[in-house]
Amino acid sequence: RRVEEDIEIKDNAKIPDSIQKVLDKFLISINYIYRKIAGDKRLFLTKETVEVENNRINTDYLQEEYFELLKVLDSNGNEIINYTHDGDNEIEIVGNHSAVTVYYYYLPKKLESLSDEPKLPSDVDDMILCFFGAYDYLAQEGDEEVKAQNQLTLFNDKYDGIKKRRARTKYVRR
Repeated sequence: RRVEEDIEIKDNAKIPDSIQKVLDKFLISINYIYRKIAGDKRLFLTKETVEVENNRINTDYLQEEYFELLKVLDSNGNEIINYTHDGDNEIEIVGNHSAVTVYYYYLPKKLESLSDEPKLPSDVDDMILCFFGAYDYLAQEGDEEVKAQNQLTLFNDKYDGIKKRRARTKYVRR
């Protein structure tokens, strides 16, 4: 509706290539903005207890796609403040720790189809993804500048209303 395309998909019907291309464009745009919003606004925070090997944690082995570290706790629940990022995927912990609890922001998994439901916090309207998808599609079409700007305005209004997370426990998922 937002881009005024007549797309009708019937159950178990083969989707024509021309319609599939439109759907793929939307999915690419929606996945891009879904993960960008999650990173920009720090929407997803989790905690995980991990083993420390040679005073290092490899973020590639975390359960979720690591984005940014919030804090690290030792086995007694005390915050460890002596750590450094060593490269893109390692955190070096100073001290003798066999396991620590890591609180980190992560990026959500990409949606596999347009029927997948994004897992946004309840205070984030999922229509924001539709607004950006419509904007991106209309902007690519070239002759829909006014409609594209309207969708971008709706997107920006929703985006500006999302609070950037910095809470230590309120948004922890696990």
